Amino acid sequence: MPNTSVPATGEAVPAGAADPLLSTILSYRDGCKAYADGLTEEDIDNDDTLFERTYGEQMRALTAWQDPATTPEGAIEALRLIKDERMITEPMGVAMVDAAIGYLEGKAVQQ
Repeated sequence: MPNTSVPATGEAVPAGAADPLLSTILSYRDGCKAYADGLTEEDIDNDDTLFERTYGEQMRALTAWQDPATTPEGAIEALRLIKDERMITEPMGVAMVDAAIGYLEGKAVQQ
């Protein structure tokens, strides 16, 4: 039987628990931080091993992602990732992502 435990009222739900996209993005961000924190002079020339140990798997998963976010927080974080990783380079694109994030954040707070 699958584990279908539901948190009790008021019990904290781990960030990303209900949204696989959100979980993957948060794991990717943690891996990027670990990569930056662990980068040494020796790694500069051969950073493939550190990349694989820290965020390689998550980057591949996000690159191949095809499912929609299942929570407003996941959608917001996906847009933030686009902006933070500079996947949009035009000022108008950044402004439109900011507008979408603002709207979704407002909707998430209302729920």
